[in-house]
Amino acid sequence: MTSPLRALPPCPPWHDAAHCVRRARSDLHLTSLSPRTFLVVHSLHTLPRKEQGMSHARSRRAILRSAAGFGAASVLAACGAQQTAAMPTALPPAPTATIGPERTITVWYYADSLSLVEAFRRANPTIAIDFQHQGDIQPALERGLRSGTNLPDVVAFDELGAQRLCAQGGMLDLGAAPFDAVALRGDFVPSAWNGATTPEGHQIGMPLNVSPGIFWYRSDILEAAGLPAVPEQLQQQLDTWDALLTLAQELRAAHPNSALLSDAVVDIFFARWLQAGGVWLDGSKVVIEERYTEAAQMAVLARRQKLDADIVPSGSSFTAAVREGQIAGLFAPGRFQGYISDVHFDQVGKWRVLRAPGGDFNQGARYLGIPAASSKQEAAWEFVRFCCGTAEAQNAFLKVGGDLPAFMPAWQDPLYDAPVSMFGDQRAYRLWAEVAAAAPVPSATPHDQTMFELLYPKVRDVVAASGNAGQALRDAEAAIVAAIPGLTV
Repeated sequence: MTSPLRALPPCPPWHDAAHCVRRARSDLHLTSLSPRTFLVVHSLHTLPRKEQGMSHARSRRAILRSAAGFGAASVLAACGAQQTAAMPTALPPAPTATIGPERTITVWYYADSLSLVEAFRRANPTIAIDFQHQGDIQPALERGLRSGTNLPDVVAFDELGAQRLCAQGGMLDLGAAPFDAVALRGDFVPSAWNGATTPEGHQIGMPLNVSPGIFWYRSDILEAAGLPAVPEQLQQQLDTWDALLTLAQELRAAHPNSALLSDAVVDIFFARWLQAGGVWLDGSKVVIEERYTEAAQMAVLARRQKLDADIVPSGSSFTAAVREGQIAGLFAPGRFQGYISDVHFDQVGKWRVLRAPGGDFNQGARYLGIPAASSKQEAAWEFVRFCCGTAEAQNAFLKVGGDLPAFMPAWQDPLYDAPVSMFGDQRAYRLWAEVAAAAPVPSATPHDQTMFELLYPKVRDVVAASGNAGQALRDAEAAIVAAIPGLTV
């Protein structure tokens, strides 16, 4: 089955090809996309440049210091989001120590995090970190687990990767002794924790961060159209999906070149799917048509009335649409703020965020796990425990890349109640935390990837053709039943 994302436009021009392939594949696995990561397609090619030393001539840190008023390596405020209080200065480098290979752990992650390494070294001066950009992390990890060779000591993966690893095996159960991570379960966002729990109750990964379902909008564009733009006022107004579409109609009427939605398939259908807990099945019965026909019909209507920009969020078309204000709203993960401050830094302060109409949801999560073949499990656990289970490290990820911590005690930091300049001094991070905590725990099955790859083209095509949404979902159900033995309609 060809992945639906193979039809996406090519990598945007602001990244070199190697970086683009490395980032896109490691972030979303283009050949195996989870429905719970689908909303993150809104940032498939729009994620911030992660810290990679100064390998880019205009590094993210340099851009943010000069254009948005903050620096990633300093671990100050979040991307494009500095607190109104005086910001601390960057930490000096940790003392250099000679550490042998027996105390050097290999970490496969999406990018280096120099500030995080400095903080970890200060807490654990006898452990060294060898960050490796594995590119397509999940396939490399699965190959290593099958062969028992070429494995890291710590590896990052998303919830789709967690499902696959639960089935494949080969990862340590971090909930068991001597790690006993299960004692920390109550400190983590429930939906994020459950995403790496096997049916037998084994915990193969610790939640690193979570992506709450947040609606982003351009307040300046709404104001110019004579529409409400204050977050508190809009949050009360947009209490239903119908109210959101009404506002989208009013924006189109007053400002024809701007749309309040980027892509109706993502911003309506899959957002509502996640609100409902991402349920595919009732026992062995496929319940897509029964539960999601209304959401599909709404997506079809929005496209028919030209309420979305009809722009897949990747490539130069999306970049141009954001730059020109053609996209005035969308659902996006926290790291979208890094993209804005990196590529569209003149828009810092113009975006605002709201809860989704109709209920909270989370878009996905990331994890750190330890392959059972690692010979340095103790040191690897120290790193995982530091990254996932300390407020210092968790808030470093928020400050550097915009990812909301899954470790809820980190939310006690004053940062979460501080005005955020990225959002015009809106106190956005407390809102994000509240959404993440209230979101339903999504349903997960071993068949999620297959079902998504059969459903997505049907929804995409019926929205494009303004066709019969119910029939499209029935066709998707028939394809799923044919592909997965034991399921019925």
